[in-house]
Amino acid sequence: MECSVVTETMPTWLDPWKQRMRWQRGAVETLRHHRVNRVTLRYWGQQVGIGLGVLAFQAYLLLTVLVLLRGGRCSPTPSGGAVGPAAA
Repeated sequence: MECSVVTETMPTWLDPWKQRMRWQRGAVETLRHHRVNRVTLRYWGQQVGIGLGVLAFQAYLLLTVLVLLRGGRCSPTPSGGAVGPAAA
């Protein structure tokens, strides 16, 4: 017996983002339909976590841009990459 697998790639870089947004919208619509209950509570938590993660990442990018526009340099710290003005 022989098996063959074919993978199709998205034609543009924007297409995976659009697909991810469709999946996200579908997940939220399904959760809204079933409301909050014992079974869906975990999934509601996951959706809230995803939303907070997106907001945190956007805030990080905004603060990085603001620091760079102020003339500061980004310098990683030994603790793992905090962004801020470089020490003199």
